Amino acid sequence: MFQLDNTIASAIQTKLNTIAEALHTSEDITNKIIFKVTANYDDYYKITEMEYKMTDSIRYTPVLLQKTQSSMVDDFLSGFYTESYSLIVYGFQKDKNDLEKILDNYVYNESSVDKEVMTDYVVKKNTSRPQFQGLFADGSGRDEKRATYIINFTWDYVLGGIISDDVTITIDSVAVTHVQLGLTSEKISIGNVAYGNNTKPVGASGVILSLTLPLQIGNTKHTALLTDLLNKSYNKSYAISVAFSTIYTMAYTMTLKRGSINYVRDQIISFTCEFEEALPRTTVTIDSVAVPVLRFAMTNDITKGDGLVAPNTKVLKYEAESLARTWRIRFGYDSTQSKNVDLLKAILDSDFFDTSYTLGITVAGITAKTYTVMLASGTYDFEQTGELSYECVFVEKAGIV
Repeated sequence: MFQLDNTIASAIQTKLNTIAEALHTSEDITNKIIFKVTANYDDYYKITEMEYKMTDSIRYTPVLLQKTQSSMVDDFLSGFYTESYSLIVYGFQKDKNDLEKILDNYVYNESSVDKEVMTDYVVKKNTSRPQFQGLFADGSGRDEKRATYIINFTWDYVLGGIISDDVTITIDSVAVTHVQLGLTSEKISIGNVAYGNNTKPVGASGVILSLTLPLQIGNTKHTALLTDLLNKSYNKSYAISVAFSTIYTMAYTMTLKRGSINYVRDQIISFTCEFEEALPRTTVTIDSVAVPVLRFAMTNDITKGDGLVAPNTKVLKYEAESLARTWRIRFGYDSTQSKNVDLLKAILDSDFFDTSYTLGITVAGITAKTYTVMLASGTYDFEQTGELSYECVFVEKAGIV
């Protein structure tokens, strides 16, 4: 692992010197500072003793990369491990103000870009702010004061993996900032289907997505989702795409099922939305008006006549004498929809029982059909919530239209 530590030291040296050069060019710092970063303590000691220097006027600022903790297994190529480091900066007192500007910029850059790729590993980074350790006398005999800083950081190594920054989410083609994501893909086992790679869509399968977003006033998609969460809208659909780097992209039409606001004092407020896949629905209309249906059942009751034996095949056959269709439908009550109110009135007032209705049914993948029906019976019930739902039983009145 020492070779990898040297690679890290070299990368840090390049970053520090690039920042120092840019700040010096823009005159944001006064002195020209050149860092020499090493993971080898002997080299670090030689630099501090001035054995290595640029010129008499420009001497290297030595930096030691020191490993403080490791979860590495014997074979670190197993795929995942975590290591903690300290970056010890042994600067000059005269450069103290300039050093702080450089180190603050370095930490800001490291915190802004949470990952990098190093020798086939994806690295997730967590970097602390620079800590000033105090002023010390130079041990080289030059009687110069030194200003020492420590930066602690932790890197999680994943061999060829991805991290949270590699996951992108869009809702209705708008990118959203996510704090947390949970995705559940529900699978079912169908008894009469052989095990194998069965990919045909089945209504009982589905995807559930839990998404936590920061409450950002300037982000219109975030505020729109919060509004949908808090208002009384339902069955609203969203086109949601989640891309796991280049490995897999899921794209579904989903509906908002439930959610919550996450509030902790003195912390960023976020909210969580739980979406579920918007599976195909059976559409029901009454007199061409779509009505909210909670439960639906249709029954065909065929009355058969006398059996006849075919003279050639000697097979007993029956002919249907009559066909009676019945629909049992539970509606969600919507006081703003006149057709919905009329159906409830029909249950509560017997004068409406002789009214004919045109019942339309559209099942996914099947041609829509309409029937002329009349109300045979109805039930209105509620529990605590008041006007919630009612059930109607319709019978066919004039056959299929």
